[in-house]
Amino acid sequence: MYLNTRLLPQEPEEVSIARILLSLQNILELELEKAIRQFTKRNASDQNNAFLKKMENGFVSFKTKFEWAHSKRLLTKREYDVMEEIRKIRNKQTHFRPTNRRVKYKYFKHPLITRQALIALFTDVNDAVLKLSKISGSREKWQVIPPGYAEEMGWYKTKK
Repeated sequence: MYLNTRLLPQEPEEVSIARILLSLQNILELELEKAIRQFTKRNASDQNNAFLKKMENGFVSFKTKFEWAHSKRLLTKREYDVMEEIRKIRNKQTHFRPTNRRVKYKYFKHPLITRQALIALFTDVNDAVLKLSKISGSREKWQVIPPGYAEEMGWYKTKK
């Protein structure tokens, strides 16, 4: 009972945001692992194989995985920044200390609870997952956002 009333998010919006972020991070991490496996198959070296073995047999943090992928040019600076931002927010949520005021998490300087921030979060993660899926050869049709939905909703601004 103590954990439910003191340490975990209380507001329904906070609970939803925490669940969304955890799900998106897990999706990113899964696709990142698949891309790393495929990359090491194509580019076998002692260093790459050692990292893959460590990833498969032990614990490698999310940050270490995306830093490694960025160093191998599997990720752009923007994709790296998106993953770092998600990691920072998740760490703040995980190490949260109860206060009398609501904690205001931000995604690239926008309050995370706003529509603008959530759309940016979903589209940024979707773009990263689509790229990682191409690298890994994944055949999933739905990544984060169902195909066509973001365009229908106007989430991706098309240039004329």
